Amino acid sequence: MLHHSVFLKFKSETSEAEQAYFIAEARKLAQIPGVMNLKVLLEFNTTNPYTHGLGMDFEDQAAYDLYSNHPIHNRFVQEVWIPRVEVWQEIDHREVRGER
Repeated sequence: MLHHSVFLKFKSETSEAEQAYFIAEARKLAQIPGVMNLKVLLEFNTTNPYTHGLGMDFEDQAAYDLYSNHPIHNRFVQEVWIPRVEVWQEIDHREVRGER
């Protein structure tokens, strides 16, 4: 199981309406085959520089690769993400099992 998380802060000029649009469009990423457990997150710890996040799971690397190259994802990045997001941190991880 692979876990994909990204935490972000919107550009200062991004209105509440545009943030709501961003969230609605982010939820559409669940339509991509292989995306599991999509979550749209709101940060509540004020010491964290990010305000929102997205989290999702993938069964394996092939599912993650399909997501990364899917037209829905690519449109989201180009038309929704880039115009509205100032900074972000992406974290991709898998659980450590056994002796590793």
